[in-house]
Amino acid sequence: MQQSMETMSEYAGRAAGATLGAGLGYLACSNKGDLDKAACIVAGAAAGWAIGDLIDQRRQALEQVSQQENLALVYEEIDTLEGESAGLSTTISDQAMFATGSSTLTPSAHGKLIKLAQAYLQQPQKILIIGHTDATGSSNFNQHLSEQRARTVARLFMQEGIPEVSLYFQGVGESRPIADNTSASGQAANRRVEIVEITSEDELMAYTMRKQLSLDNIKASVQTRTEASSSIASAEAPKRSSDTITTSTPSVTANSESTSVPPPVVATSRHTMALGGMPVAEADLALYQTLFQSSSAWKRFLPVGQAQADNSQQACYQDNFRQSGNVKRLGDNQTVAYSAEDYLPGLNKSLLVTTLEDRLIGLGPVAVTRHFEPVSTPQLYVYQPGDNQHSQYRLPVRVNVYEGDEAWLYRAFVDDDQAPVDCFDLVFDKQDATHANDGRLFYAGTQGLMAVNYTPARPTRQ
Repeated sequence: MQQSMETMSEYAGRAAGATLGAGLGYLACSNKGDLDKAACIVAGAAAGWAIGDLIDQRRQALEQVSQQENLALVYEEIDTLEGESAGLSTTISDQAMFATGSSTLTPSAHGKLIKLAQAYLQQPQKILIIGHTDATGSSNFNQHLSEQRARTVARLFMQEGIPEVSLYFQGVGESRPIADNTSASGQAANRRVEIVEITSEDELMAYTMRKQLSLDNIKASVQTRTEASSSIASAEAPKRSSDTITTSTPSVTANSESTSVPPPVVATSRHTMALGGMPVAEADLALYQTLFQSSSAWKRFLPVGQAQADNSQQACYQDNFRQSGNVKRLGDNQTVAYSAEDYLPGLNKSLLVTTLEDRLIGLGPVAVTRHFEPVSTPQLYVYQPGDNQHSQYRLPVRVNVYEGDEAWLYRAFVDDDQAPVDCFDLVFDKQDATHANDGRLFYAGTQGLMAVNYTPARPTRQ
């Protein structure tokens, strides 16, 4: 029986690939004659079987290394958006692969990774090495460190015989956590190296973009701040840690990262405003429950009875900007550009405006592609009360974008710790981005951290 089960497992990926390939072949040739249609089905099934066969072989080879070297590996089969098998993601927990703050492999890790590299020698496709860190320390440092570590592993793969043209690397730092960063065990789980083998460079880019946009990243990263309730109830506004970014403004293909959230402190020198909001503890934050619980990805991680959970734990003031590096080719160290796409309707370097308590609030330029990739570095303009000509504040913001099932989230953080505005979340319908369907802006008021409904739109001509 055991031998039979192993045989079934061995052929599972091939059969699944063949079935998907046959179905896609039928759809591609559905308007053709019976002979041509049959040929398409056979060709699709053969291609699917080949990919499935490679996935099965790769997993078996990796399992042998895992058992020999006592490595904990986690697998995820990767499908295209059309549901066709495309590759395999294999994640290795850190297990002291690198010394703290270093991108040099330990002798033990070096030997184990050589064995892993050899498991990819047969028919390697495109291979992306992704470095992940926990949220300890500077987020900027973590992103660069994760990139250096990913490059180290990619170079080792090249030295073991994987063609250089097939190898890519990316450092995403702490931007894609899988566990709570407030515990030692959670931090250990977040320190990992991911090996993605996939059919093409386009699929490679699509995979990493989907991962970056996932609402799961917020789920694992947002922390419960027990100190926040007492400080919010008093006249203290929580303040995020401000990582010093020593590099220039992130490139348009870069996404974001998160940092662990420290206890809030008294912002004695922070400017305050009156925008008609309410203290966070009393504010309506139902939009977060609606957004996150409508996501099928998020539902997988919600325990039974979580529907009435504290919505504020998903709000931007409990989060930080999360920087992620670009995918780079190992051969020339150059960034792989995402394919050029049209902007989302209504967000082609647009200006979004609204009025709060007699203050005009402007945001722009706002530009997001159809793949939900933010490609602008906007500023938030806060005008003098009753004066639409002279801005009191011009605040640079850094943006994260996340995709839900029916809507998407535009999350922005103000870069100035002394500014009255902390952060804001805007929720847009996937079909219409000319205005925000819902949103909250968090700012420092006389009663501490305040939240106000914020739904800016493109201005209309009178």
